[in-house]
Amino acid sequence: MKKFLLTLAFVVAYVVFLSMGLICLLSLVSVCMFVNGPVIVRYPRFVPFCVKVGFLALIALIVTFVIHSKTSKKLGFSKKLFWIPIGAAALFSIPMLWPWEALFDFLRNVF
Repeated sequence: MKKFLLTLAFVVAYVVFLSMGLICLLSLVSVCMFVNGPVIVRYPRFVPFCVKVGFLALIALIVTFVIHSKTSKKLGFSKKLFWIPIGAAALFSIPMLWPWEALFDFLRNVF
């Protein structure tokens, strides 16, 4: 039971940080496609916000991976059980993009 809950916690952490980083990357790519467009003019703080949040998500993802590897060695996880959360996170992070996008749209409209 302890291994299952720990694996589930790592899946959730990977999904949150990976999807947050992906939505920042996709937002920056879409802004870069319209360099002289209305997004930069209307939302001048959006690009620095996406860069900062993207780097924080990347750092959090790396820290989560390091903690996951140390915990896996300590509890004696097999290689298959070590890579299952990472594969599940890659799968489940795609649907998690829409809530992050809705939050970023709300923040962009408010600020």
